[in-house]
Amino acid sequence: MTSEWRRQRALCVDDDHAIENWFNPGGEKFELLAKYGNPLDIVGLKSNIVADFKGQIDSIRESRIALYQSDRVESVRKCPACEVSSDQAKYQFSVYDARYNQCQNCGHVFVSPQPTAQAMDAFYAKSTDYSSTYTDIPSAMLRVAQIGAPRVQWVTETFERRFGRKPEHVLDVGAGGGHFVRACRDAGLRAEGVEISAPSRQFAHDHFGIELINQDFTTDFDFGQPDVITFWGVIEHVTLPASFVEAAARRIGNDGLVAAAVPRWNCLDTGTQSFFNDSVVRHLDPLGHINCFSDNSLVHLFSRFGFDPVAVWYFGMDAYELLMQCGLRSGDPEFFDRMKVAIPTLQAAIDKAALSDEIALAVTLRAHGD
Repeated sequence: MTSEWRRQRALCVDDDHAIENWFNPGGEKFELLAKYGNPLDIVGLKSNIVADFKGQIDSIRESRIALYQSDRVESVRKCPACEVSSDQAKYQFSVYDARYNQCQNCGHVFVSPQPTAQAMDAFYAKSTDYSSTYTDIPSAMLRVAQIGAPRVQWVTETFERRFGRKPEHVLDVGAGGGHFVRACRDAGLRAEGVEISAPSRQFAHDHFGIELINQDFTTDFDFGQPDVITFWGVIEHVTLPASFVEAAARRIGNDGLVAAAVPRWNCLDTGTQSFFNDSVVRHLDPLGHINCFSDNSLVHLFSRFGFDPVAVWYFGMDAYELLMQCGLRSGDPEFFDRMKVAIPTLQAAIDKAALSDEIALAVTLRAHGD
């Protein structure tokens, strides 16, 4: 790869935190505080999928194949992360007739052909199928406590370590059902969320009393200048992730922080789903995740718009995915129930090895003159 960042990290990490040194293509060093793991009650959070995994697979497979065999897809001409011609990208494997290709310049992986921007906007604005994960009532407060609250803690601690004060105003882009916004407000922060999905906005209104903003973040709408802008599982869904990063660069100040969490290509989950590509409901779902980032493509994308990395967090659901897939093929309906007790320990080891299926990166704008 010609735009490759390098990373130095310990071969074995015993604690939940460590220092990693990242070097840009020019050799400049960035010292990042790395966090490993986020303990979750995954079974509780995914209870609707665990209860009917086979039904979820059938529904997703049918809808994705119908889309990718339609005229609502188009070829991707440039890598969404580095904008090098997609002619040099190498095919990896397919999921439900969608082809995952890897850029040989930055390592980014993207679906091509992929749904048009209009097809994607229509899907996220109206789909109750996709928003169901974020509007599941039984798991709502569990999601606030186990996903939202740790994310609030991570961004506030990262911000305070960088700027010597606590953030006051947070803007969450792609807020889903409002769980992170609720967690921010519970922590005493002024928080707003942007969300185009009507079912998700309705859920946030009905269950959290939160009015999410139905507005395109990349437009000239006045969102003010927040201390923190977050993209939790957002830019992997859009046809032009660079437009969101560029908009963040316009909207954040020199004393502001941007954080993004994305699916990772180099993880255990990718290996699992490359074998079991006929039963994918998450991670490499080619409608949910039309982009899958290498760590290099993620930092490269932000660097293009003047950001420098300051902190990184590795976490995921690889152990859950592996056991769900094994249980499906075992023919034993009790397999997952017997084995799920191993998920926390196994996932902790995966996270500390930096093989998790998700990464969060915190960045700040490069100082003028650097």
